[in-house]
Amino acid sequence: MNNDIDERGIRSLARLRNTMKLTSLRINGNPIGAKGGKYLGFLLLHNNSLRSLDVSQSDQTIESLVYLTAVLQYENNTLEKLNLSRVLGQWYYTLLSDHVAQKLSKMFSTNTSLKEVHLEKLFLTDHDIEILVYGLMYNNTLEVLNLSCNQIGDYGIECLSEYLGKGPPLKKLMIHHNHIGNTGARAFSFKYPSSKIEYLDISENRLTEEGILDILNTLRKPYPIKYLFIRGNKLGFQSRKVIYRMILSGELEEGKIDIKVYKKTKKVDEKYINVFESAVDFPTILSCDGMYALYVDKNELSLPE
Repeated sequence: MNNDIDERGIRSLARLRNTMKLTSLRINGNPIGAKGGKYLGFLLLHNNSLRSLDVSQSDQTIESLVYLTAVLQYENNTLEKLNLSRVLGQWYYTLLSDHVAQKLSKMFSTNTSLKEVHLEKLFLTDHDIEILVYGLMYNNTLEVLNLSCNQIGDYGIECLSEYLGKGPPLKKLMIHHNHIGNTGARAFSFKYPSSKIEYLDISENRLTEEGILDILNTLRKPYPIKYLFIRGNKLGFQSRKVIYRMILSGELEEGKIDIKVYKKTKKVDEKYINVFESAVDFPTILSCDGMYALYVDKNELSLPE
């Protein structure tokens, strides 16, 4: 990774396709170019040992992506992990996100081996997610999907929710650093109980109290959540209180959520007073990693000693 491997290096690897026994190949951050992408497709076409491939940040073009995804669509049934994040394109080349989504959708529709796919920083929009979901509906193997750092909004997450409502084998979903708001969270909450999601990262979006509560109130499902990341959204008093109660009940484990809740009974710190002007009116502080403070009356909640 992050070397100076160009298309000649990938061509040399492709020549070893019949004898190479590699199971994992990471060439991210290398200027392999469009021809290098084609050679990778040729490598996957004739090699059955490779299980993990990382070609992120490798200046691909739509032509090379067509070749790579077509091989995964029709020929290769052994690759299990693929990272296509931040496919930069060459300096004079504009990579249209809808074209990328179309090729990926076709790949998902027939591939029977991929279990983990990372598609970060591809500028995928709501329309692109709609295209992508069409192929995902036919996929029965994908367990990890990373769509972080894109341009997904409420309609995009609504389309993705329709896919989750079908009960696919997907267990891990990462959609942090997008533009998802409360409307998208409400649509997500309707379909989420039908999913098998155990790991959800929806941090750094545009959720407020209403959207966060919709998600928290739908976590009680046949497949319980194991990891939840919601930091970077606008948590309010009620949502923080719900999180605290879920931790007390064991529904959420404190070490598996990115907001740590603990009891503080000493004198109120100056920084908390700056955040909440009424802090001094409450005798007990529940703080979340020093960024959020939840103030409750001792008579309202049963606090641990």
